[in-house]
Amino acid sequence: VICLALGPLRAAVSDLSVQGRLCVCLMGLVPRKPVISGIKLFFENPPEMSFSLSGVAAALPVTPQKIQEYIQDAICASMVLPNSVDIHMDSIWRAFAEPDFLEYHDLHSIMPLGLLRASVVSLDVDTLNTNSATVYAKLRVGGKKEMTQSRIMREVPCRLAWPEQQIEFIVDSLVDQDLHVELWSEDDSNLMIKCDTLLMQARISIVELVRSFAEGRQKAVRVRMASPLGRHQQHEVGAAILTGTFLPLLPMKPPSWQDAQALIQITVDCVTGLGPEMNGKTCSVRAILLSEGQVPMELARTAVCTAARAQVAEARVLHTAIEEFRWEDAKSRIRLLYRRGAKLSPEEMAFILTGMVTQDEAAKLMREVEQEEIRNENADPVSAVEVLFEEQLRALVGDPRKHGLRIEFWSEEKQMVIGVIEWSSLAYLANISALEDNLQAYALDGPCAAHGGARIYLKRALRVLGPGLKAKG
Repeated sequence: VICLALGPLRAAVSDLSVQGRLCVCLMGLVPRKPVISGIKLFFENPPEMSFSLSGVAAALPVTPQKIQEYIQDAICASMVLPNSVDIHMDSIWRAFAEPDFLEYHDLHSIMPLGLLRASVVSLDVDTLNTNSATVYAKLRVGGKKEMTQSRIMREVPCRLAWPEQQIEFIVDSLVDQDLHVELWSEDDSNLMIKCDTLLMQARISIVELVRSFAEGRQKAVRVRMASPLGRHQQHEVGAAILTGTFLPLLPMKPPSWQDAQALIQITVDCVTGLGPEMNGKTCSVRAILLSEGQVPMELARTAVCTAARAQVAEARVLHTAIEEFRWEDAKSRIRLLYRRGAKLSPEEMAFILTGMVTQDEAAKLMREVEQEEIRNENADPVSAVEVLFEEQLRALVGDPRKHGLRIEFWSEEKQMVIGVIEWSSLAYLANISALEDNLQAYALDGPCAAHGGARIYLKRALRVLGPGLKAKG
């Protein structure tokens, strides 16, 4: 059950059903245990969902459609491409010394396949329950969504158009991802929470769209728009005409950078060595493009994460194997009793934890807990505060030789930059044959460097936009 609260009003979302294709990607087949080095779980497209509302849901100034949008955005932010849930099996099995150990950043730094550019050159509205409204089109690929400018719809039927607005999407799966096209009506009545209304929708696979762009003389595709009812109740209420192109992303240097365009992918792994004042604080990382004679432009930013002591170490350097999870449960209970001041013998502890540990195991765990508590009291808190991001920042940069890059480490509470690393030019990266460097630790300058140990772990990679796909023959 998911609970919603707005002031004193509370409601519950129950019977939540999510329908979509959940992909399980196995990374690194190895001739040893655990056979698979890593697992990625993700949806290629936003899943469909249904739910029921209980409590005082009717009194909330939020429509069921808005609640669905909130839930869908939360799912997209965590496990719709390019986002995924990553499980590092080599860490769980403690295979740190193996020569084929899967690097942590390799699990969450998969390169995209191409760039889709699309425009809604016309959208015919044939039948709707409303005659006049302020509307906009929303396009989505994977976890990213973009909106067009608003238009006034004065009557139905009518024709809307946004030919001047070209929307770009980075495509991770050419075969399995879809382009979603929706028409929304703006909510002008609610000042607190805008609850826009979905009027019509459509979806078309990226591979079908690309094939149509390549084969059609006018590079235009007609998509039938349906009403936003259940899957078996939808009926056609209009049609949209899309134009655009698909540009593959190539891992090779162009003959000349002069007329080339590149996409940069920055893998933000983690930040370590923060001071004790950052413990429990929220922060993020932002990528800024630097161009001579122009205002610095923000390219992308990570999600907001919370710093904590030994966060990276606890997430990666696991001290227990799968068969020892039972011990971790027992150890957590012993730790709780220790902190509450309980003075028990190993025999008494084994009796309390009957079925979990023997007397000898209880004695060993008690010694470990006592040593850990002593280390925590004497630990250097400066090097223990860390932030685990494991995210990708991706954006077009044109000719990389003409631009620099600045990475900013932000304090969300203070709304200010507390750490920075800067490159005056990306020419070095553009001249590497592989167009990418290795994951490295960079010392951060700024307030967070007051203790001298703040470092950010990054990997930078370029991909060159190739020519648009054309029909064979």
